[in-house]
Amino acid sequence: MQHSDESPLNSVFKVLDVVPSQVWYILGISSVVASVILQVSGHKNGADFVGKWPPTLLLLGLYHKLLRPGDEDAVAQAKNVARKLQQAS
Repeated sequence: MQHSDESPLNSVFKVLDVVPSQVWYILGISSVVASVILQVSGHKNGADFVGKWPPTLLLLGLYHKLLRPGDEDAVAQAKNVARKLQQAS
């Protein structure tokens, strides 16, 4: 089966490429925290629902990191910005 540029699969990949992998990690950890808060506050159904999100969110982050390993090195980006600032002054 061939995928054209207009296929739904390519559309999904284009959307995932726009979101940095750190966002997926932050959302995954935040959903764990939200689930704990909901559980403690007595909203068991909400806690169960939100508690099922972390694996998906963390896998999306891992997927993005595996496909685009060099795109998001935060330390390298910070060094590049510092280097450009030094060269400009």
